[in-house]
Amino acid sequence: TLLERTRRTALGAQEHQDLPFEQVVEIVQPPRALDHTPLFQVMLAWQDNALGRLDLPGLGVEEVVDNAPGQVRFELELNVGECDGRIVGTLGYATALFDESTVRRQRDYLLALL
Repeated sequence: TLLERTRRTALGAQEHQDLPFEQVVEIVQPPRALDHTPLFQVMLAWQDNALGRLDLPGLGVEEVVDNAPGQVRFELELNVGECDGRIVGTLGYATALFDESTVRRQRDYLLALL
């Protein structure tokens, strides 16, 4: 029941994925606080946008990661994607809120579920 409800919610949300985040915040008008984002504190991202190699004459191109190792923008961040036929990912967390053993336990639950 939980998985089906989650599936319906995720599919419903994807119907509006082209709506800019700023417009969502404007529509919802949540209370603001400087210590967290206005609508959510947990992020799950399926990264399906591999850059691959880009060769341009006379131009050096390299991939830039948008946040340094150890830095998270939300309380919990799960970034996953497919690589060589496997699902791979990273789990980041705010160390001020969670200790490593708690996050490892949650990771193990997720792996068991998958």
